[in-house]
Amino acid sequence: MLWCALVVSLGDEFAHPFFLLMKYLGPPNPLITLVGCLHGDETLGRDLFEHYSDRLAAYPGLALVLANEPAMVLNKRFIETDLNRSFPGHPEGSQEERLAAQLLARVRSSRYVLDIHNTTTDIDAVPIATNLSDESRRIINLFPTHEVALIEPPLAGRSLIGQLTGGVSLEFNFDFARGEEALKLVDHVIVGLIQNQKDPARERSIFHVTGSIPKSTKLPEHGIRNFELIEELGVYPFLYGERSYPDIHALAATSKTIEVI
Repeated sequence: MLWCALVVSLGDEFAHPFFLLMKYLGPPNPLITLVGCLHGDETLGRDLFEHYSDRLAAYPGLALVLANEPAMVLNKRFIETDLNRSFPGHPEGSQEERLAAQLLARVRSSRYVLDIHNTTTDIDAVPIATNLSDESRRIINLFPTHEVALIEPPLAGRSLIGQLTGGVSLEFNFDFARGEEALKLVDHVIVGLIQNQKDPARERSIFHVTGSIPKSTKLPEHGIRNFELIEELGVYPFLYGERSYPDIHALAATSKTIEVI
């Protein structure tokens, strides 16, 4: 039996006309929760919510969250503060901090959390983790990309997946996400987790992200590519070309390791 819950806020301090903060669809204690639209201007999460909401009976144990509907309606990244920098949240904080507290309480019962994002960079798709737990490895194993971004503390401390043992963000380029391949990749992960299947293990390049490259940093004029070493700085750029980062060129991985996952 499926349960549908709506989390709402009707506080007088909420100045916008969109009171619905979060949509939840699925069983009360799901195996997997797919979270979309932590950032309201990233549309793949909304598209996946709509796709799976009509098909939940075929995916036992899957729940869906549309996380920040007010920002989504306004096509804004956030209303007051970046939701993915607002965890673990606070019941009396900003709108996103209140939402973060509600959202975290909702998803913590899931063994696996798939946090869906879009990027303006040239990366088609990449998994982002904050740990390499058994649960995170299971998700990464089912995702075919060679590169994995591992966000190290304290950088990961305010993100959703930074609060979870089994949470992984799946980041997709906007153009790539408009095609069928992005849905196929997500569906492969979901089905594999539900059916307790694994793909053959393969070598992965784990990029250990520990900081960022400020906009004040002078970069080489040519040849900057994500996951390729900038020798002058000794770092591997990650999410270089992301337009939602006004103060930095990119996140910075200070080391790369190889693991079979």
